[in-house]
Amino acid sequence: MAAGRLLWVTAAACRGQFLSSSDRPVAVRRGPPAWLFVEAARSLPETPLPPLHLLRTLKELRSLLLELSDLSHAEQLWGIRMLQSQLAFAFATPSSLVAPANQVDLASCLLDAVCEAAEVGWGGLRSPAAGGSPASSRHADRSAARVYELTADIADAAEAWLQERSCRLR
Repeated sequence: MAAGRLLWVTAAACRGQFLSSSDRPVAVRRGPPAWLFVEAARSLPETPLPPLHLLRTLKELRSLLLELSDLSHAEQLWGIRMLQSQLAFAFATPSSLVAPANQVDLASCLLDAVCEAAEVGWGGLRSPAAGGSPASSRHADRSAARVYELTADIADAAEAWLQERSCRLR
């Protein structure tokens, strides 16, 4: 068997009956990786957003939130902490993004957190002694604008999906 080749655990492998020519696997995984479930659900029309598109958007959102936390006091806001917790869960278990209800809940959490942060100016910019400057203020404004744009896209998709479902149920 070629070095580095992986086998999936099957019932036979659990009983010690491996599928390799030497009857010993090089490495064994317990099951398919979580991203495989997201990949398989890519074209399902039953979700507000395609799961892979949502995952890419959430990655960009996470990086923007990290930038904003470096430039402002956003990480101290309750909504942003909750959102970061939701994002951590989404990245730990990407298969959760396949469920439509989870997408709608995440969109709601995202919208609440971003609205709260916007109301208080992202917690205020850090002082110049802590790295704040006019350039960082402009960068924070650009990052916040992109966060708003991503949030609006996700929230609009969730809202349109909910309206479409409610029309179909009538």
